[in-house]
Amino acid sequence: MRVGNVRGDLILPNKLSIHTVGHKIKGGVLMYSPKIDERLVPLLYKMAKSRGMPMTILVNQMLGRFIKREKTITTQHNKGGKYDS
Repeated sequence: MRVGNVRGDLILPNKLSIHTVGHKIKGGVLMYSPKIDERLVPLLYKMAKSRGMPMTILVNQMLGRFIKREKTITTQHNKGGKYDS
């Protein structure tokens, strides 16, 4: 399997998972895995714990809401409408 990235091609044996700085190779696709700011982790952990859920679920929900709101704002902007936050 051959996986392309900005630095060139990596030639990998089948089913090999390589972790590079901020990147993972999953199913032959180079994926970016950003690191959460270390100052935010304790806050997110406490928020998730108080809600009785894993931190990853909380972060995914937060990001989902943010992205939905941003899409709404962008749509309103592109249609010439006004959006008050």
